[in-house]
Amino acid sequence: MNLIRLLPIVAALCMAACSSPGKQFRLEGDIAGVNQAEIFAYFEDAAFCGIDTIRIQDGHFVYEKDLTQPAILTLLYPNYSQTYIVAEPGVHIKMDGDAAKLGEAQISGSDENQLLTDFRTQIAGKSEAEARLAATNFIRQNKQTLAAVAVLKRYFTTAEEPEPATVASLLKDLCTAQPKNTSLTMLRKQINSRMGGSKGQNVPSFEASTLDGKTITPSKNQGRPMAVVFWATWSNKSSQTLNLLRQLKNSYGGKVTFVPVSLDHDIEACRRATNRDSLTAITVCDGLAFESPVCKAFGIKTVPGCTLIDRHGRIIARDLTPDQLEQRIGELLK
Repeated sequence: MNLIRLLPIVAALCMAACSSPGKQFRLEGDIAGVNQAEIFAYFEDAAFCGIDTIRIQDGHFVYEKDLTQPAILTLLYPNYSQTYIVAEPGVHIKMDGDAAKLGEAQISGSDENQLLTDFRTQIAGKSEAEARLAATNFIRQNKQTLAAVAVLKRYFTTAEEPEPATVASLLKDLCTAQPKNTSLTMLRKQINSRMGGSKGQNVPSFEASTLDGKTITPSKNQGRPMAVVFWATWSNKSSQTLNLLRQLKNSYGGKVTFVPVSLDHDIEACRRATNRDSLTAITVCDGLAFESPVCKAFGIKTVPGCTLIDRHGRIIARDLTPDQLEQRIGELLK
């Protein structure tokens, strides 16, 4: 997927209100193995709104931003991996990394970023489960820092199968330790939404209208499985999703309810795409993209992604690829 097409995803995460000018934060970086490239920078809290483009030339880049308060900066790379940096007004941060190991980049210039660098070094080579355990300990030991919030974002808000009890406990610790951190309020909303659509939970309540004006609710689907499939015309990978969805509908249409949810702003573009695949009658598209009530109910942050619900209304898998969805439906109906 072209990185430009990912902008609606990260744009939906940014706050609507911009900050007033403040002291300048400066990030200077060197990434070995890169000649020319573009990465994106954005904040999910109240530091500023919008997305900035950082241009790397001969492996070097400089990024500057006026800030009025400390905030977590997210760097989004062309391979869709991310790095979190604690940005503070008037602070100069240095980043040294390798394109093949961006997750192990050395970030220096402040105590908080040194904490993050030490943590990344500590977990290098560990399994995801081991890293998550280390992350839990790190957050509890450093709960008064933004570094702890950054680690929570990395290992718990985007986890494929989050642990609601652990996440709730960690977030409570952070909110207690940082009562004036308003960004935690937004993070709590994001996490609560994500938990509502996590594996093992009951399907979240929602009501949506298809492009043909029919109303879809979970209560109308009692007694048979449901696959809620999130896609968008701006996502190249979604074309494969629609093709497979048409095939699955033809094969299992009487046994499984399929609900394609388009995260497009352009409803007519969505209608044209679904007309080609004969999916218009069952497709939901309200033009709100990631602000759609259905998207928020399921805690969706990327596309394409599929959530599978059993006949009892319980989520048994989420964030499935099209191929994984086909396999899980086959297993479910055996």
